[in-house]
Amino acid sequence: MEDEPSESASVAVRRIEKGSHEFVLNNYSVRKGTGDMNRLFESEQFAVGGHSWTIRLYPGGMTIDAHNAGDASLFIYLKSETSTPVQCLFDLYILDQSGRENHYGRSIFQGLPPFSINHNKVGGYPHFIKRAVLESSDYLKDDCLKIRSSICVLSFHIQELPIIQVPESNKGTDFGKFLESRQGADVFFKVAGESFCAHKCILAAHSPVFMSRLSDDHQPQEIVIPDIEPRTFKALLWFIYTGRILEEEQEAFGDSAPLILKSFWGKMLAAADQFELEGLKMVCESRILERLSGESVAYLLHLADLYHATELKDACFKFLAENQADFMDSDGSKYLKEACPVLYLELAGYNENRVLQLNRGKDLDVCSKILHVVKDYFVGMFLPWDASDMQLDAKEA
Repeated sequence: MEDEPSESASVAVRRIEKGSHEFVLNNYSVRKGTGDMNRLFESEQFAVGGHSWTIRLYPGGMTIDAHNAGDASLFIYLKSETSTPVQCLFDLYILDQSGRENHYGRSIFQGLPPFSINHNKVGGYPHFIKRAVLESSDYLKDDCLKIRSSICVLSFHIQELPIIQVPESNKGTDFGKFLESRQGADVFFKVAGESFCAHKCILAAHSPVFMSRLSDDHQPQEIVIPDIEPRTFKALLWFIYTGRILEEEQEAFGDSAPLILKSFWGKMLAAADQFELEGLKMVCESRILERLSGESVAYLLHLADLYHATELKDACFKFLAENQADFMDSDGSKYLKEACPVLYLELAGYNENRVLQLNRGKDLDVCSKILHVVKDYFVGMFLPWDASDMQLDAKEA
């Protein structure tokens, strides 16, 4: 038995902890000695952000370059063992003891990304201050130096969040109940002897046709809808209110023209086109396209052409272009020639353009020539006899 998928939510919370430490270094000149390189003064450990730190001063410089340049080096040092680098910001200052509070230091608290530091590593400056300046009367008083550092440690922790279950929208169900209740209805339809009621504002918001036919006052209005079955109009209203088809009639779709044109989805497509309901039309085209086959394609094409179903029509054209050899002698081909000659001519032009694209830069193949003949034949059918004769005379000439 498979476990049901669980849902969870969490958020990464950034934590900032800041602390400062003042390092008082007494008997500086005695402890400094000759000022050799790597001579180290280290503060006591202090804690910031759950880690232990120290301040390190190298009066003679920590590196050869710093020593030769006459610079002292100053760093913060991470004493704690860590499995991941610590993200931090810090500043380092030599405090002025002259009374002017002209502290000398550097800070990376502003305008820079956090500094990453690992266990037993330092962050700071090899060329922090000239030894001569460090040992001047401004900073060295009574053979004592005062150094201060502030450290800001940035850390992240994952915090679990409660799951708020959002129920599915009941909008469609609520509007369906509103339609069925007849409460506040202000438009009444007569459809083949049956009555339906609805609300002007909802219909007008979804259909330009309803908007043009409905009055904008609050007075009840009655409209007769001809040429549509009550069950089709009921399904149309339900779709407007809920975005769904109330009941799909599971009648046989069939492959012949009468069955397709008079099917539930065929009638719904006609109604969607009549009232300019583009959403409903797309639903109908999608469901009708599921019935596409070699036997039904001609009738689906006719249906798409009748009700301006461009997506369905394009799909039928592409299907026929890829199966034209089997289609030419089929009942569907004969049906289009007899019932829809203009559509058949449009199909011939579509196939001709497709052949031209496939044979760009080459001579037309036999299929293309046949299409030219078919196209000329149908053009002749729609020309007046005298114009057709003139066309033939011109060809003979």
